[in-house]
Amino acid sequence: MNAAAIATALLIALLKTNGEGGTVQLPYDTTEACTAAGEQLEAQFEALTLQDSDGNTVDGHPKVVWTCFDTPN
Repeated sequence: MNAAAIATALLIALLKTNGEGGTVQLPYDTTEACTAAGEQLEAQFEALTLQDSDGNTVDGHPKVVWTCFDTPN
């Protein structure tokens, strides 16, 4: 049995930058902890400044779209 199978809530987030993207799925014991983690992930990731390979700041900013799902008990 994996951690997600025994979790109460599952955070699913799409992380997107210019030309790049990925997802994360993280289990939490409570929906409140899941929501707090989603809000923190969004705030931290979207606060990043993007740079090109030469270290120059580029337009745009990272974007996070997330949600928490209650898992069946």
